[in-house]
Amino acid sequence: SSDASVASTSPNPAGMAMVWNNMACCHFQLKDYELALTTLRQARILQQTYLVQTQGLADVDLLYNAIVMCNYSYLCLCLKRYEEARSVLEEALMIQQSCLEDENHRAIRDTRSNLEFTNAFHN
Repeated sequence: SSDASVASTSPNPAGMAMVWNNMACCHFQLKDYELALTTLRQARILQQTYLVQTQGLADVDLLYNAIVMCNYSYLCLCLKRYEEARSVLEEALMIQQSCLEDENHRAIRDTRSNLEFTNAFHN
């Protein structure tokens, strides 16, 4: 979309991805789930582009990526897209575990809980 191309020219694509994440959260609160999902897809594209461009992969950047992934998968759960949710949650969990190193961290526990919920509907 043209919005994504404008956002990708931002001097701070990682920050712009978080803005898109926040917009998606607003759409979610307004119960416009499809628009929220589309907006989160754009945030993920920006994050992936940023991570490829920088190749630095700082833990904070990876964790921001995991946040967007978890939000995206939660929306997939709401829309009963269990396979897609599970796939994204598994990837987010791997990122969280590699960066946080504390298996009892709230983010890891929440992701595991959502993954278990997803597996209950998909297995």
